[in-house]
Amino acid sequence: MKRFLVVLLMVCSCALAKESISPMVGEKFGEVMTLEVEFVDKPNTYWAQNVVKEPWLAKVISVNNVKLGEPVVIEYRSEIEGFVKDKRYVLRGYEDIWRNGFPKGWSEEPEQFTYHIHHRLILDKVRP
Repeated sequence: MKRFLVVLLMVCSCALAKESISPMVGEKFGEVMTLEVEFVDKPNTYWAQNVVKEPWLAKVISVNNVKLGEPVVIEYRSEIEGFVKDKRYVLRGYEDIWRNGFPKGWSEEPEQFTYHIHHRLILDKVRP
């Protein structure tokens, strides 16, 4: 009986792990952070070139003055204009998610994009 419960718990925890969404940049979604960011070219994919509204992607170099082991490239949204490619900025921001499309079979109408969760940063100037 104990073996059965252990196996059942392991299966359930693995199934739950597949359903979780973890932030790519911070400790949790919605946490305001100070970010060192460099703006880089978008890849030459249909999604990046036609759906992503911003002219660049954000490459996060450090979070709260702690350099990341590997930079994270992520979509962003910002009201700030005039970012220059390959120039580093220190900005305030938080990580958010948004969904696109609907699950297959949800609507009778054809969908242009399948259901997908996107990570993005919301960026603003650092306040004094």
